[in-house]
Amino acid sequence: MLRAGGDDAMVKAGCAFTRSLAHSGIAAWEGIGDADGNPVEPTKDTIDAALELWSLFDAIDRLYVGPALLQDAEKNV
Repeated sequence: MLRAGGDDAMVKAGCAFTRSLAHSGIAAWEGIGDADGNPVEPTKDTIDAALELWSLFDAIDRLYVGPALLQDAEKNV
């Protein structure tokens, strides 16, 4: 049974998990730049800034985190 606010806590935990995997998994990227169009390196700060864009966060969650979780779940069957 979820307590009041439990859904919110689960969403926050999921976001933190995706952010953590992005920090540990992104070693290089293409097409990410600053306001002037200059390429930026994937650092903790630039990854955090990029993840503030819902479309980028969603893509990382769907294409990177989701498959990793499914693969891990298949090992436990």
